Parts: sequence; C-alpha cells; structure tokens
Amino acid sequence: MAILKFEITVPDDKATDILSDFCAYHGYQEKVEDPKDPDKLIDNPVTKVDFAKSKIASFIKESVKAKLANESAETARSATISMVDAISIS
Repeated sequence: MAILKFEITVPDDKATDILSDFCAYHGYQEKVEDPKDPDKLIDNPVTKVDFAKSKIASFIKESVKAKLANESAETARSATISMVDAISIS
C-alpha cells in the first residue's frame, strides 16, 4: 500500500495551539466514556495527532468521493441527454 505524506510548516511556538484548535474544532475530547464503566471518564486513548490524521484522511476521502460522484453524474446526464435527443419526435 502506498503512503501519501503531507507536511505542513507552522511556527514552532504555534504548533501545539494549532493542533489543539484543529482537534477542538472537529470535536476531539480529552476525556471519553470508559467502555468498561459508562459512569466513568478516562483519558482519550486516541491522541490528538492520530485524531487530526483521521480527520484529514476523511477530508481527502470525501473530496475524492465528491469529485468522482460529480464526474459520474455528469457522464450519466450527458448519456441521458444524448439518448433523449436521439428520439425522433414529430
């Protein structure tokens, strides 16, 4: 499987804040419900870095899906228009 690598450069003194703000914007929670005890909260086992990576991966997947779906829709639209245009109506 291929690995796509992306690197984003930010000021050193802003990196932690940028990651925290990105995660907060997308709903990351520091504490989550304990699967063994729903009345108890535990530290989130998913790190902020892993959470951010999953959100970026999801964004890429959704972007590709939208692009391909739009292309497919346009192909189907054009084919249907051609089919109907070919009908002889007098």
